[in-house]
Amino acid sequence: MRAGADPGDLVERVESELGAARGARLRRAINATGVIVHTNLGRAPLAREALERANAVASGYSNLEYDLREGGRGSRQDHVAPILRRLTGAEAALVVNN
Repeated sequence: MRAGADPGDLVERVESELGAARGARLRRAINATGVIVHTNLGRAPLAREALERANAVASGYSNLEYDLREGGRGSRQDHVAPILRRLTGAEAALVVNN
């Protein structure tokens, strides 16, 4: 705080900054660019069913990295790599995100 400044000014500024930080930063947008999967506009929208299924899992705890059979740490690859191998016929698969 600046020397000689009113302490009330600091409280007011902190409250203002906190209020601004609480507001939603991400907002829906209309993609009128002509680019179907526009990387600056959040990639491709999820289908409603995919969103509902993701919400059902993501709204609580999940076994993303927990092996239920072994009762210990697992790998997130265990959920998606077998599907990708089956779809592509590849002997191995690795899924990453950015």
